[in-house]
Amino acid sequence: LREGRKYERARIRETHKDFVIFDLILLLTTVLAAVGVANNLVLAVHGRRREIGLYRVLGMTRRQVRRLVLAEGAVVGALGGALAVVVGVPLGYAAISALRVVSAFDVDFSFPPLYAPIAVAAALLIAVAAAWYPAQRAAALESAESVHYE
Repeated sequence: LREGRKYERARIRETHKDFVIFDLILLLTTVLAAVGVANNLVLAVHGRRREIGLYRVLGMTRRQVRRLVLAEGAVVGALGGALAVVVGVPLGYAAISALRVVSAFDVDFSFPPLYAPIAVAAALLIAVAAAWYPAQRAAALESAESVHYE
């Protein structure tokens, strides 16, 4: 038989291990989302290369093209962050409620006031970082390509 305190410490250690696994899953999901944003923008740049070339012929600078693609990434990140808050908070509350039912611990769901803006800002930064490579590729496109027809 175990004493109550030893049992509680063992359960707390196990719970901490579970949360390390959850954090690792969150990290991998974040990396996957960044790769998805980058892939989406690479395909968008590839599909719009004539349009981007036409912009260049009409006077758009490489810097402006880069900023255009980065802005697209920022919009995706802001929308993704907002959606994460809107969907994540109820799911977090449900998960904590389920944990309360199956656990011997008294757990509460707390929602820090800065959570929402931090989550949206983090999603925005990750998406803009992921958009950097497609933006560089878009800026490197030649403007002469848009005036040539097959």
